Amino acid sequence: MDTYSNSPIEWTVTPFDIEPSLCAIEYTCDDVVRADGEAHSMGCDSFNFVGDLDELPANNKFSITVPESTYFDGSFPPGEYTIKIRGTTVKADTPRTAVVEFTLTLKDICNPPNTITPPLLYSDVVYTITTTVPDFGVGSWSIEPANCPFDFSATWTTLTPGNNPDTAITFDEGTDQFSVDYQFELNPID
Repeated sequence: MDTYSNSPIEWTVTPFDIEPSLCAIEYTCDDVVRADGEAHSMGCDSFNFVGDLDELPANNKFSITVPESTYFDGSFPPGEYTIKIRGTTVKADTPRTAVVEFTLTLKDICNPPNTITPPLLYSDVVYTITTTVPDFGVGSWSIEPANCPFDFSATWTTLTPGNNPDTAITFDEGTDQFSVDYQFELNPID
């Protein structure tokens, strides 16, 4: 399993058994498929082989490096990939083949994201009743990984007779100002 770490993921191909044992086998990457059939761009050419795959057992490692960019551009979507390695007899009039499979699971890095951080808390606002409406905005949020999409939902408590208007409005005799308190919450939706 990998989370688009941009670090090599490595497998070792164990040489296939063949009788007689001195017969040569050529190894090739046969296919890369997804269990769910979703479109993707990962293919045999996405893997790096140490030497030629057909030189087993001397160079029997292969690897893939999956950067975050392949998540965000949709070329390697999250999911389970099956890599098929085929061994085929060499110098045989009727070649024989066998296939071994490896599984690579790419975890969705935005489900959930590592972190989502709200902006600094909003400060109290003194509003003079006019036709101009104050714009509080959503502030500057941060999310990691930075390209993960997210949206906002907002909730607030309006001033109605049912939710204690006597405590929602206060008057300061020293400044002759009224204050109206209400609760406003801005929540990310990842």
